[in-house]
Amino acid sequence: MPKVDNFNYKGLWRPKPKNLSSMNRKELLKELRSFRNKWENFTSIHQDLDDVRLKEEDDKTLRLLLKFYYSKDAKTIAKNKILQKEKSLLRRLIKMFK
Repeated sequence: MPKVDNFNYKGLWRPKPKNLSSMNRKELLKELRSFRNKWENFTSIHQDLDDVRLKEEDDKTLRLLLKFYYSKDAKTIAKNKILQKEKSLLRRLIKMFK
């Protein structure tokens, strides 16, 4: 039986809802915008995926971009970013009460 992952990735990573090859352009753009917005809001780092660029890319490129966000590497990076931010917040709270 597969291991259940109950970690809250805050939208920075999630399992693929369906195969990328079966997603139409509208679905690809929706998913990429969702990941872009979550990452930019959480990290304050620009993802270089503005709407103008996304509209100009062909579907093959959109699938390649989206493939990363569903990857194991992206899952690991997301988890590390979240844990790092939580530790940083905890340190600030502890300093406030010293």
